[in-house]
Amino acid sequence: MQLLTALLALTHTFISPSEADETTTTGYSKGLVILEQDTLKGIIQIKMDQDHLVLKNGSRYRVVTAREITKAVTPEGTYVGLDAGENPRLFEMLCAQNGMMIVYRENFKYFPTDIETTPPFFIFEKGKLEPIFKNKDILKVFGDDDKWMAYHIKTKNLDLNSKEDMIKAFEYYESEKIF
Repeated sequence: MQLLTALLALTHTFISPSEADETTTTGYSKGLVILEQDTLKGIIQIKMDQDHLVLKNGSRYRVVTAREITKAVTPEGTYVGLDAGENPRLFEMLCAQNGMMIVYRENFKYFPTDIETTPPFFIFEKGKLEPIFKNKDILKVFGDDDKWMAYHIKTKNLDLNSKEDMIKAFEYYESEKIF
């Protein structure tokens, strides 16, 4: 099956359901995939551990690799393909503000660091992916609004080590931001 996945990633072709593995028939949701030169609509299954998604269009399936994905949007989240050292990887995008993105991926070892365990949150800025070790690193995404956001996070007891609380913080920021 790994060979089939690798071949599909290279050819970017559609496959029939009988050629797809068993897991490609469950876990799909409607979505949109934005590529560099195209936008695809269909039923999508995100495969984070394999750094691709499977797009179902009618009775045909297409594997779209992290290298190809600019953005994929499903009801479960927004995903981006980012250069993460040696190969593009698939990340869940939690927020994009001030030219930066906060992205999330569990169990990902980021090799340019000297540590054994990398936290699941990263900042992607100016083409560079950096793990987030401290909450103050997250606050810089709010730019000049970092102080009132730090106050809100503290008063609402939001834990910035929690994906759900991180999303709540960004949702609040978006709802309160004045242009």
